[in-house]
Amino acid sequence: MAENERQTVNFDSYREIVVGIDGSEASNQALSWAVEEAKVRGASIKIVHAWEYPALAYGAYANEGLDLEAGGKEILTQATDLVNSIDKDVSVTTVLREGNPVPILSQESEHSDLLVVGSRGHGGFASLVLGSVSSQLAHHTKTTLVIVRNKH
Repeated sequence: MAENERQTVNFDSYREIVVGIDGSEASNQALSWAVEEAKVRGASIKIVHAWEYPALAYGAYANEGLDLEAGGKEILTQATDLVNSIDKDVSVTTVLREGNPVPILSQESEHSDLLVVGSRGHGGFASLVLGSVSSQLAHHTKTTLVIVRNKH
């Protein structure tokens, strides 16, 4: 871009904010931030939760007795309740998909204004400042990404 050219950002294009959640306090803080941003922009919120069974050594899965889909539905219900407690006028949709959260969030946010995630969720090591999902999204998503830092 030449020095005297201006870049224009059109906030009227999609008016949708996608928020990746996992039920952690960090993702709840990201969702709260996104609701406030949606109020300013007049945007809707799409809450996305991706789940997958954890792999064990040699490709086996530790899914015996786990119902991660039901857990995901509960996480989405709680997230929707959080949005409604902040502002009942913000339009909310939810998406529950099985698979790796990075490609799912990237795909779900392709036609959105923003993708919002917490700085770190339930996985990984507590000492990390940035979680693996937010770090990978920073490198791979084409949508504008907002990573909300955990206040604790």
